[in-house]
Amino acid sequence: MKQYILKRLLYLIPVMIGVSIITFALINLAPGDPAELMLQAEGMEPTTEAVEALREELGLNDPVYVRYGRWFWGVLHFDMGKSYRTARPVTEEILDRFPATLELTIAALLFVLLFAVPAGVLAALYRHAFIDHLSRIFALLGASMPGFWLGLLLIYFFSVKLGIFPVMGRGTPRHLVLPAVTLGFAMAAVYARLLRASMLDVLALSSLA
Repeated sequence: MKQYILKRLLYLIPVMIGVSIITFALINLAPGDPAELMLQAEGMEPTTEAVEALREELGLNDPVYVRYGRWFWGVLHFDMGKSYRTARPVTEEILDRFPATLELTIAALLFVLLFAVPAGVLAALYRHAFIDHLSRIFALLGASMPGFWLGLLLIYFFSVKLGIFPVMGRGTPRHLVLPAVTLGFAMAAVYARLLRASMLDVLALSSLA
């Protein structure tokens, strides 16, 4: 067991290195000059001299493998540099948004539990009944509908048309409902079907006992 866990942990090393290379490549393929964007974010005039000086200061003129090594070493030490858009440290930007991310994650997990558990149990208890067919439809929708499209539909019907929930913002439980449903719907649909299958296995074993 220990060897299996150790082997899996060792497999994570090349995976994480591959992810870091892809992430670094996507950052460098983004449009715009980082030095120019940072000068604009700080309210300075992005002249040719200022841009070139900042590029030299940030090491953007170094070879790509040198920049990747410097960036990767910084990530290992939780130093992700400065944001090109706001010129603030990236770590501060992440920490500022972490409470909202955690809040939305917890709300989405609550939705998954409140939807998946009753739907899976009832679908198993009333197999081939209306509730089972309805659960199957929701599972199909959850597996096939893109999250961004579901979010747009929910905003259109429940915010624009009915005015029940706010379109955007943060601060009250009503602001969390639509994002939590959008984020957790696909997971809830899958878990409901998995729970239904597990419940049917348990019921079958109970009938044989």
